[in-house]
Amino acid sequence: MKKTLVALAALAATSAFAQSSVTMYGTLDLGVTTVNHGLNSDPNSATSMTLFPGSVASSGNRTTGLAGSGLTPSNWGIKGEEDMGSGMKTMFNLQSALNLNWGTNPNGRVNDSLAGSGSTFNSGEGSIQGQMFDREASLGVSGAWGELKGGRMTTTMADTVGAYDPLRSAYASSPLGYNGGYSGGGFTGEARWDNSLKYTKDFGATKLSLNYKTGGTTNGIKQGEGMGAALEYAQGNFGVKGSWSANRDAMSVGNGSAACSVATGTTCAATQAAGAPGLKITFADTNAFALVGRLTQDKLTWKGGIQVITTKNPQNANYDTAANIQAINGLPVTTVVTNAYDTSNLVQRMYWIGANYDMTSQWELSGAVYRRNDDGNGKDGSSATYYGAQSQYKLSKRTKWYASYMQSHTTGPTWTTSGSTVPNIVTLSTGIVHSF
Repeated sequence: MKKTLVALAALAATSAFAQSSVTMYGTLDLGVTTVNHGLNSDPNSATSMTLFPGSVASSGNRTTGLAGSGLTPSNWGIKGEEDMGSGMKTMFNLQSALNLNWGTNPNGRVNDSLAGSGSTFNSGEGSIQGQMFDREASLGVSGAWGELKGGRMTTTMADTVGAYDPLRSAYASSPLGYNGGYSGGGFTGEARWDNSLKYTKDFGATKLSLNYKTGGTTNGIKQGEGMGAALEYAQGNFGVKGSWSANRDAMSVGNGSAACSVATGTTCAATQAAGAPGLKITFADTNAFALVGRLTQDKLTWKGGIQVITTKNPQNANYDTAANIQAINGLPVTTVVTNAYDTSNLVQRMYWIGANYDMTSQWELSGAVYRRNDDGNGKDGSSATYYGAQSQYKLSKRTKWYASYMQSHTTGPTWTTSGSTVPNIVTLSTGIVHSF
């Protein structure tokens, strides 16, 4: 009898284990990158180097060195699911970014945004800012009715832009990858939402996605909330997707003043000591629309899209103060701006088209052209054109080699700092990617 009970217990344990699974996974990307106008390589940045034009990329020095995530963001994670029966499942995903060449967890805003800190780097804004699981931390359930997840996740807009980028949002060759503002629907930090829910449901070849972020404040549910939706039709060699996102009181984070300052549209927490360095937060409301598509013809797949982003002053400016938002990731907020778009709303339009070509079953060539136009809020006539190309070769089932090229051409007020136009950037990268 005792042996029978032991056997039944072992069988039950085996059965329970078979219904659930936990997997550790990851992607490691490391290569050599050279940039003709750049800054020192940065241990706090997910991309290690400043690869695309921006207000900080005006140095005339060439930067060459090891750089991670040129083709695919380096990351590791733990995910699992349990079959609850009757078609129901629970699942979780915990994923963290890696800066492989420095052995660090990227946290650009944490380390590089303090005024007067003496940092020689400038990682800029980002949705990955040193959290334990900065790429995703989610728990969900699924069934015949669809899938519902909660936690920290990419937005429906980020999912849309990445899937229909010919260069697959590669950091070293695509502005859609390097500048998270497109995935964030205006501000880079909004490419991933904390305190959010995501619902997806397949209706044959059509997929519906809904995204919602709670504000989590005492000022009411609308302060700091986000909403997103996407509808995709994909079957065979054709796919088309429309996506919309809106952010209330979205935050753009940068260097704060060396001392608390009070000016029109700017407030400062009374608890901050005079002269203490800190963060500058610019609040705004953003709305973004994107229409993307793909078409496959034998070995050639065309991809393209249009995105329009409108940014304006926040609806909840009375709440958006340093007294209410005193710290971000442990850093004090010393300057808050709520009137950055007083002149007029800023409208950014991004257009792109490109293709992937399968030379062989192992070798793929890709190329794309991206065009951005800015209007309003003193940015009229600003434009940027990007040319990107990459080659991938599968060395094995889990390892591939890549090489990429990117060149930018910019003009107008958006790309002018202190009377000088940001120079055109040329980036060359080569490396390997291994998945496990």
